[in-house]
Amino acid sequence: MKFGIFAFVFLSFLFSQAALAETYSRTVKPGRTSAVGGYSVVHSDTCLNGPLPRYRIKTAPEHGKVEFRKETWKFRNKSSRCDGKPVKGLVIYYTPNKGFRGKDSFKVENSRLRYSNGTLRVSTTSVYDITVK
Repeated sequence: MKFGIFAFVFLSFLFSQAALAETYSRTVKPGRTSAVGGYSVVHSDTCLNGPLPRYRIKTAPEHGKVEFRKETWKFRNKSSRCDGKPVKGLVIYYTPNKGFRGKDSFKVENSRLRYSNGTLRVSTTSVYDITVK
């Protein structure tokens, strides 16, 4: 009986992790650096920032470059008590190669997620499909 419950919990965890992989489609202008994604953690009760996961490029784009920048912006959610407060986060930027127009893509790996009950280390991958036009 214990094995059955453990197997169910373990399989549920595996399937929930697979759902964390996302694909994002973005259109950017040629010759310009553009923000194509970002991530921040804000605790709803204190409006304080939580820790950011570590990101790395898993598969580089063929026709441009990717960089990660830590930035601060204002939180935007009118229904939250944190609306308008500063948020620190990570922004993902893509810059196409000079003269390039067309399709490109890259993969970003998130190597750590944190939850309120402790740290759960997982590896999730996000795919960014970029159209430069």
